[in-house]
Amino acid sequence: MSMFLLFRFVLAYVSTTKITSVHVKLGSILRHFTASGTFDVTGVEYITSFLMAINHLNNKSDGIYDNISKNLTLTYVVEIPLPLYVEAINSAEELVMNRLGGVDSVIGPTFTGTTQASSQIFAQYAISQVGWSSDSTFSFKANYPYYASVTPSDGYQGYMLASLCKNVFGWTKVSLFASDDFFGNSGSLEFSNRALEIGIRILSTYAFIKGQLSFESVLLEAQSSLATVYIIIADSTDTRNLILAGYDYGVFREGTQIVVSSYGLVDSIWGDLRSAPNVRAMRGVIGLVPTVNLSAHHAAYISALTAD
Repeated sequence: MSMFLLFRFVLAYVSTTKITSVHVKLGSILRHFTASGTFDVTGVEYITSFLMAINHLNNKSDGIYDNISKNLTLTYVVEIPLPLYVEAINSAEELVMNRLGGVDSVIGPTFTGTTQASSQIFAQYAISQVGWSSDSTFSFKANYPYYASVTPSDGYQGYMLASLCKNVFGWTKVSLFASDDFFGNSGSLEFSNRALEIGIRILSTYAFIKGQLSFESVLLEAQSSLATVYIIIADSTDTRNLILAGYDYGVFREGTQIVVSSYGLVDSIWGDLRSAPNVRAMRGVIGLVPTVNLSAHHAAYISALTAD
């Protein structure tokens, strides 16, 4: 259901960017199978959601977003390649060169890699591309000038982590760990800027290479930190490994608080939470969990969708 609401929002976004047009040719790159060729249930839900959203936007009398450009009609075409880099490029070229005589705007693809691939083609033809990737890579508009996302960048988690520390818990002194990649760099920048705004003092900052096998050097350096609150901005695996190693090196201990991004709370990374290392590690860990706010309007829309 949340995917359908996402597509409704994406399509509404595309529609309003073409408000002066009477007829918009909308393309999309979605998926039906996995890269290995097996049936992709989630991919099919994306396709179904896309088609239902188109129908509702074109229907000006069903009571669902009828006020979005009443003179607008969407014609659509969907490319459904395997979710591979080269396949995404080929589909993008089809959309801009051949399908419907060339589309005006595009939705998708569904993965970061395929989005990166297709955006190269769409940028060459100045075609707006709307997606929902939160990957911080797409925050660099010089590289992705025609891509827009309806979800905040992963880096925005840094802003929210700082707000959580100060506004919810009243913590004003922290140390920051961040991976040296797009997510870590953008997240730590957002955290630092927000910390400056609201009066958080960053006592020390530690950077590490994404995917490194040992955290010995960075944790030995952190042993001299006077902080009792530690922020970790990194992917799931690095967050888990850093926390477990931090307890082994005595940086994290009873009485310290560890604050992580949403990636630090992925169940599949931690495995059995009843294991001794996990029990010890998770005693002092809190983090962000993405949620969707459902208004009364959304609830009514879900009811209408269910009736369909």
